[in-house]
Amino acid sequence: MNKTHVFILAALAILAPLQAGAHKASVFAYADNGQVYGEGYYFDGRPCRGCAISVLASPPGVKDKDEDEGGKILFQGKTDEQGVFIFKDPIDTRPLIIRMDAGEGHLAVFTLEIKPERGPEGEQEGEQEGEILPIRRAALLPECTPECTMKLEAIIEARIDTEVDAQVKERLASLRAEISRLRRESERPG
Repeated sequence: MNKTHVFILAALAILAPLQAGAHKASVFAYADNGQVYGEGYYFDGRPCRGCAISVLASPPGVKDKDEDEGGKILFQGKTDEQGVFIFKDPIDTRPLIIRMDAGEGHLAVFTLEIKPERGPEGEQEGEQEGEILPIRRAALLPECTPECTMKLEAIIEARIDTEVDAQVKERLASLRAEISRLRRESERPG
């Protein structure tokens, strides 16, 4: 073999893995407020547009995300133009195996294991029943009984909780977007 052949073979050996990685697909998902939100993307950060999504309930005893054959299919759909997909969270079913077929033999798999937290009455966090009433000026009068005071305190506490929940959700949404962006960037070629 002459030096040219050796150089070409060496270049192919170095560049072939980069080409293979350029089409690698990944999928990521999280549960929030009764929905599962997910995103599919390629190694270079581009969104996986129109990729088929299948969500399976992992059969009992299956821990390996590659051994999910036989799991019950809970949802099938496609990613949108941004590579995003959303489906109703089957809250009592975990783990969920989320498979994305990016075409040309590229299959990405993600296992969602964490169940959403539930409040003391069993409702999912973030859900509230009824309406929080506005505080009436009459409730602040000195004639307010101890029972009236307790109701007023409960109303104030509920309003504060609602506002805090809204602020936390807003900040969590931006953190989730940042995590997703960082995952895409970390999987790009150096």
